Amino acid sequence: MHKNEMQRVSLLLDSELVKKADQAQGSAGVSSRNQFVGKAIEHYLAELTATDNSSALVELLSSAIEKATENTYTKVANALFRYAVFIDMMMRLTGDQFEITPAEWAERERESYNNVRRTRGKISIAEALKHSYIPSEEDDSDEIWD
Repeated sequence: MHKNEMQRVSLLLDSELVKKADQAQGSAGVSSRNQFVGKAIEHYLAELTATDNSSALVELLSSAIEKATENTYTKVANALFRYAVFIDMMMRLTGDQFEITPAEWAERERESYNNVRRTRGKISIAEALKHSYIPSEEDDSDEIWD
């Protein structure tokens, strides 16, 4: 600022605050109390502006994240629904093709549940086929699934 753009202002400040400001004057890179107070006001005004802008920015970001998350939730829910329809269809086809008693069904269900828990959902098709493969009389190769 130029000298003719300056305005004289009288301030009444706590004496301890003035002492602290005088001690900090050198580390602030200013040569006078007036410069120190001017810089302090500039920094405080910048902080207020940043706080006002950041709260608006936080609201915009929050809204965008919420919208994106909601869209993702909808896509996941739709995918899970399609998956459940497919599983239901497969179960009905399986039931139509094989005569399975309720007790056999419960045993298979328990076995499947334990397999999924044990493998954390990463079930290998080869591993599943190992347990269901029944070799024919002319097939002597057990190493197919090893």
